Amino acid sequence: MLKSAEQDAICESIAAVAAGETVLDAELHRHVAAEIRLHAVRAEIALTTREHDVLALVAQGFSSREIGSRLFVSETTVKTHLANLYGKLGVSSRAAAVAQAMRQGLVTA
Repeated sequence: MLKSAEQDAICESIAAVAAGETVLDAELHRHVAAEIRLHAVRAEIALTTREHDVLALVAQGFSSREIGSRLFVSETTVKTHLANLYGKLGVSSRAAAVAQAMRQGLVTA
């Protein structure tokens, strides 16, 4: 319960808890549900460390050649990682991958 809850709601909650029920304020319920959904989506999109590295560099605007140079891999390897990322994120372009990853909290601006 929130501190700002009405006295009647607090009394009802105390009685419910005493009866063995679980009580969660509606506002807190929305926040908890949103966090659960966010973590579930993140769990579904399991990126490898290298895919995450590539995605972070794509988000910074680097080309495949530049990413390969920074990660000490070939440009072809970078493109393979990108193809895997596209599949995992359900997108078909670099811009869409970055946008989706940002929505999912996989990369930050």
